[in-house]
Amino acid sequence: MTKILITSALPYVNGVKHLGNLIGSLLPADVHARFRRQIGDDVLFICATDEHGTPAELGAVRAGQDVRTFCDAQHAIQADIYRRFGLSFDHFGRTSSPQNSALTQHFYRRLDDAGLIEERKLPQVWSPTDGRFLPVPELRERFVSVGVQDGGEVVSYCGSGVTACHNLLAMEYAGLGVGRLYPGSWSQYSAPDRPAETG
Repeated sequence: MTKILITSALPYVNGVKHLGNLIGSLLPADVHARFRRQIGDDVLFICATDEHGTPAELGAVRAGQDVRTFCDAQHAIQADIYRRFGLSFDHFGRTSSPQNSALTQHFYRRLDDAGLIEERKLPQVWSPTDGRFLPVPELRERFVSVGVQDGGEVVSYCGSGVTACHNLLAMEYAGLGVGRLYPGSWSQYSAPDRPAETG
């Protein structure tokens, strides 16, 4: 009997998932798990809500909740949806679980001990209004109708989101210091007054 571990892309915790999520990643993994079980393989089919990173933070902000409360509620909703669809998970967990944290730390330490981890600086856009760094998806949604002139090139923004955000961030990362974003306004600066986080 062959032992088979199956998982799918972990669904982000922000918002209720739709049929595209089910068809695109969860259902194919479920079909494969069922097939493997039918031919006698020893299958472990696991999945989890992805509760780390930008989607969880932005979902919590939109819901007016702290991240933990938001993730608790969304995990319960998603687990119920997948149960009602009859997905055959052996375990549907959470990336925030103590078990996942311990496993992640284990792999991190092994990679670090082997010299495969390095620290790098990551430049980001800082919002003094929010007291935090803003992720690219939030910049797209948040800032409207601004034009920036730098070296003869105009970066244009329109509608309800930033459409050329990657150009802005590329200039930021290149150290051009084209501007700092604030909700509803644009303020010029030449160097950040707060160091970028590393990671």
